[in-house]
Amino acid sequence: MPKVKNPSDRNVIRFPVSQQSIERQLVLWIQELVLSNSQLVPTVKRLLRSYQLLRAGETVTDVEEVLWQVEWALKDVETASLHGLSLLRELNGR
Repeated sequence: MPKVKNPSDRNVIRFPVSQQSIERQLVLWIQELVLSNSQLVPTVKRLLRSYQLLRAGETVTDVEEVLWQVEWALKDVETASLHGLSLLRELNGR
């Protein structure tokens, strides 16, 4: 397999980013993170209740809905985390 060279920093075009722009990105990311976490908490509680019902030998009638809610909550948290990591990498690269 051929070895791939990393592009040098001198070939990267850098654009100035204002402090206000960075602060705005941070605010948007924090809002996204808070929203995704606020969706995650009730989702995990609902999943826990379903698990407790199953352990008690009872039937869980809304399995598909619970799993759908879990999938979306996890996707939202993952997206928020990726946005945060991207922002931190951008800030560290300055």
